[in-house]
Amino acid sequence: MQPRRAVSVRDVPPEDWITIPVPALVEPAVFAAVQDQLQENKRHARPSRRGALYLLQGVLQCQHCGYAFYGKRLSPSARTGKPRADAYYRCLGTDAYRFGGERICHHTPVRTALLDLAVWQAVCTLLTHPERLAEAYRRRLQPETRTNRTPLATIEAQLSKGRQGVARLIDS
Repeated sequence: MQPRRAVSVRDVPPEDWITIPVPALVEPAVFAAVQDQLQENKRHARPSRRGALYLLQGVLQCQHCGYAFYGKRLSPSARTGKPRADAYYRCLGTDAYRFGGERICHHTPVRTALLDLAVWQAVCTLLTHPERLAEAYRRRLQPETRTNRTPLATIEAQLSKGRQGVARLIDS
């Protein structure tokens, strides 16, 4: 049986935290001014119920057409009356309505829970082995070469792109 949520949220004691010293990127006065502006924006903003609900939404890029992936829950008609909370990452190029009624990509959707778990495990591995993190960073600096790939190689390349996206998030 698949759990409703593939993640759990719980407090971790401070002694289990992974601390990383980070120098300040902006001057304290600039930071304070930005915080004031953010508070002002919150006061005037309308509440939004939409946004990135999925961890890798907009970070993943399709190997076939280059468009971003977005998260989408399984539609009620596809569930055939059964209560399921499945969600998938879909390529923007597979949405025909975006491109004059014709799909420009035939990439199949990927289960969010499976891909999120794979990326999270890769992140944990990188954090526990700093030498792998350094090697991954060096690989990111190398220009990518395009070759004809098998479906397995394409999936591995997509996983690598996801890992790179998470690495960029961590870097920022």
